[in-house]
Amino acid sequence: TAPAPAPVLPEPRLPPQQLQRKARRDPNAPPEDNPERLRSRQRQIEIGKNTPEYEKYIEMVPRHARTRDDPRTPNPKERMSKRAFDGYLRKWRRQLHQWAEKNMPQADFELLASHVDDMPALDEETGFEVL
Repeated sequence: TAPAPAPVLPEPRLPPQQLQRKARRDPNAPPEDNPERLRSRQRQIEIGKNTPEYEKYIEMVPRHARTRDDPRTPNPKERMSKRAFDGYLRKWRRQLHQWAEKNMPQADFELLASHVDDMPALDEETGFEVL
């Protein structure tokens, strides 16, 4: 008799973290032209640039010395969905904070942390300022 065929196993499922796809960037897409969306994006970037972490980062890391792994400000004119832009914004803000924790002397970082109360409150889900 012929050997029994091997059982067909379902493909393994990936954990949710690995299922997330990166937003697709189309280099040929025209720039964002919705004035309201551009204003909103620029406002959120300005909030991030007004943080002590960002100020210390640009002071300590000159533009020519930055690497691919350093925080990179999202481009407000790049055409992408609101959700994709919000994701890039959150990633940038998180990277700035992580950079400050890793690269600043402890006393400076504690001083930054003491100013957190002076900063605008951000919605944890969207990363936008809570009004």
